[in-house]
Amino acid sequence: MEVNGLTISVLIYLCFSFFVESSPQTKTRIPECESLGDTVDCSDHRLTSVPTDLPKWTKILKLNKNLLTSIPPMNISGSLISLIVSKNKIQNVGLLSLDKFPALKTLILNDNNITAINEADFDGLTSLKSLKINKNRLEILNKTSFRQLKELNVLELMRNRISSISGIKFQGLDNLKVLKLSQNKIKSLPDGAFFGLKNLEILNLDRNALSVISKSWLFGLDSLQSLSISHNRIYKIDDGWEGTQTLINLNLSFNEITAIENDTFKDLGKLNQLNLNNNHITLIAEAAFNHTPVLETLELNNNFISWTIEDSISFFSSLKRLIKLSLVHNLVTSINKNAFIGLESLVELDLGNNKLISIDENAFSSSPNLKRLHINSTSLLCDCALAWFPQYVIRRNLEKKNISAVCSHPQLTFSKSILDLSPEQFVCAANDVPRPQIVEDPEEQKALAGNEVTLKCAASSSSDSPMVFLWKRNNVVLDKDTKNRQVHEKNNSIIHYSQLKLLNVSTSHSGYYQCIVTNGFGNAYSKRARLEIYVFPVFSKSPNNITVRTGSTARLDCAAAGLPAPQIGWNKDGGSTFPALSERRMNVMPSDDAFFIVNVKAVDAGVYSCTAQNAAGIAAVNASIYVSEPPSFVEKMKDKEAKPGEAVVLECMATGLPKPNLVWSKNGERITNQSNTRYFLTADDQLLIIRDTEQNDAGIFECEVSNSLGSERGRSQLYIIPISGESFVSKHVIGILMISAVLVAVITSAIWVCLISYIRAKGQQSSSVAPTQADSKSDHSSQSSKDSGTGESPRRSREDLICNGTTGPQFSDEQNNSVSVPEVNLPLLSSFLSYNGENVQTCLKETLPMCHRKLPHRRSTYFDIPVPPDKYFTVRSQMPCHSNSNLESNSEKCTCAPTDFKKSVSFVPPDCKKYCVLLTSQSEPGETGSEAPKSPSPSQISNSTYHQVRPSSSLSQASSPPSQRHSYVSPY
Repeated sequence: MEVNGLTISVLIYLCFSFFVESSPQTKTRIPECESLGDTVDCSDHRLTSVPTDLPKWTKILKLNKNLLTSIPPMNISGSLISLIVSKNKIQNVGLLSLDKFPALKTLILNDNNITAINEADFDGLTSLKSLKINKNRLEILNKTSFRQLKELNVLELMRNRISSISGIKFQGLDNLKVLKLSQNKIKSLPDGAFFGLKNLEILNLDRNALSVISKSWLFGLDSLQSLSISHNRIYKIDDGWEGTQTLINLNLSFNEITAIENDTFKDLGKLNQLNLNNNHITLIAEAAFNHTPVLETLELNNNFISWTIEDSISFFSSLKRLIKLSLVHNLVTSINKNAFIGLESLVELDLGNNKLISIDENAFSSSPNLKRLHINSTSLLCDCALAWFPQYVIRRNLEKKNISAVCSHPQLTFSKSILDLSPEQFVCAANDVPRPQIVEDPEEQKALAGNEVTLKCAASSSSDSPMVFLWKRNNVVLDKDTKNRQVHEKNNSIIHYSQLKLLNVSTSHSGYYQCIVTNGFGNAYSKRARLEIYVFPVFSKSPNNITVRTGSTARLDCAAAGLPAPQIGWNKDGGSTFPALSERRMNVMPSDDAFFIVNVKAVDAGVYSCTAQNAAGIAAVNASIYVSEPPSFVEKMKDKEAKPGEAVVLECMATGLPKPNLVWSKNGERITNQSNTRYFLTADDQLLIIRDTEQNDAGIFECEVSNSLGSERGRSQLYIIPISGESFVSKHVIGILMISAVLVAVITSAIWVCLISYIRAKGQQSSSVAPTQADSKSDHSSQSSKDSGTGESPRRSREDLICNGTTGPQFSDEQNNSVSVPEVNLPLLSSFLSYNGENVQTCLKETLPMCHRKLPHRRSTYFDIPVPPDKYFTVRSQMPCHSNSNLESNSEKCTCAPTDFKKSVSFVPPDCKKYCVLLTSQSEPGETGSEAPKSPSPSQISNSTYHQVRPSSSLSQASSPPSQRHSYVSPY
């Protein structure tokens, strides 16, 4: 039993010992290490190697402050999740056997001597979440250094010697959220420096040497929420936030920023905290914070801000949600009543360490939630203008411990706290206004570049404290020469004047100018005056003369610079409208300063003027467009037929630019006006007239048209039809018929002459009619006589007497056949030479049936042949005739003579369609009781169609005046 008891005791002891050794919560003593639970701390023991008897359950191993240079494989590699090896002598990460720790999540290698990270150093660490290699000697990062760390969330590389970074260095870190690169030697960042870190939320670049923030190197940081770039050399923000719209916290403190422009924080619509402390800020643009509407904290401490608070413009009006505004240690001397307009949610305002002199009444009224106001000044002007402030502090229950406000003027309140003064002690003495007051503001001006501009400003003060004038353009203080002078006034005030002279002004002088006056009691700001500089248009591109073909596109380039930007216009040949414009073939391309004419036509040729106009004036430059067109035929040449003895016209109607040259040839031989007496070239050689055609004229006639762009050739076949015997017989028959017609006409004319003489003799017996009535009846009867053929008028024209057995002048046709005037009839007229493509006979046949008058016994028609000065007779289509006129109605007479030829004409139907031909004759000189018809007016002649025939020799020797007209009555 004793043995059995001893055995049981040994077994119990062994089990207990095993339990103690296997429990991770039991403190185990390892030589030079301490173990507590799953953490083993071997720090600060100057170890040169890692202990080998570490518990198998170890998850956290601390090896800080030793002399380790490497780590061999250990029996705890499967369970270790955190390895801390800071402040050792490690130079090569590859000697740490990191590939043996697949479960490792945290690796801290701070304060070692690591100079480089090789591609395979972190192979196997697929579960690593945090990697810190701060305070080492890293200079260069390989592009594949972190490629295997797919799950990495935190990467710290602070206090190294890294000078350059490119986006490929962080390839594969898709899950990285925190990247800290502070205290390196980074001077610039290339485009896409952090590309690929789409989930990065915190980026720290403090204490480097960056000088510019650019959107190019921030590209791809779509999830960035916090960015710190303090203690750098940044002086410019180049529209750098386009890819960081999610940014909430931005720290730009301790840099060299001098101004906050309107677009400095563009695209930062979610920004909540902004730190701009310890910069060189003097300028804040009016809309500088318009892009940050949800900003809650704005720190502007230790800058050179003054006029932002002192001027009448509210620079914070868009910050409706701002809670804290800090302006400690700036140059603010006065607070304008509009300085904090818009800060509706403001709770804390810190104006400490500013030399405040005055605070306008109600300066804080726009911030109803203000609870903490910090003021620290010993220079306050405690006059009646500041009496409101102590009451405001009491009413708002502000903490007085934060307000240290001591008076410096007037003398009765000197060195006293403003909160200890009674309301009666805030007084304003008569004529005692030591603070400057603007009495003359600069005026707005406009000037041409190169001229001189002078701006004036004046301010008054009752104090003898020196006044200092400053001029600003667009809120930037100018370093310009100014002339100042002072004038003493009777009311004990002194007015100081300042003039700012700008010589040889240019576009850089444009802007808003403001005068600032300062003395020992505060500042005064004038109104802003705008100066506009106009620059006369100057052409940067001038059009050149061009030659283009028809159907192609013409391009003229024209561009001009000036201020304001000039408007470009075009005109042609001095006119603002031209064919290309009216036909919508003109295009103007503002993007490339080009003027196009598409589908160029001949009418587009001319001089084009490009005009540039602005408020300074107008400038113009000219260029010519020459249009060229290859020669071509207007219509195809046609074959012709003719009988021997007839005239024939061959046409070669051509066009082209330059004007084409026409050459006629027959059977290969060139034709000129001298080559054949019967061949005539006219109308610029476009018509070939062959007189008295013969059988040998038959053949092929070719016309070649050519210019500098090419040539075209056309042809026309002329056929000569021989005269047969039947034609000869028919010609004799026609002659007999014509003679018969002439005899009939002579007999009929004689009868009419007798009838007219009888009627006239009868009319003379009724001469007792009043003159006015006689004139009226004469006009009417003349019209009736002319239209109806009945002679009832006493003022009958001499035309009716010509046929009274009198033989008139002789006419001749083209074949010189003599024709007696009284015997002229329609068939004889048919042999006259035809002009303008219209045969006289055809014209008469078409017009006579529409223009005759029905008479009781017969019909007659008048023909008009004027005698112009060149002794040629002209058959002229005179007047339209109504195609459907009631010829027997006196109210609608279709007259065939113009109104100034016959006074009897009183009405012309407005819708006459046809034309008729009327032969009239002027009364012979000395004839009593008759009136010469008027010659046609120029407008009537120009609207007429003329057919010319040659007079006979007997006519050319006639003594009648050139304007004489002969009238004949011809039966139809």
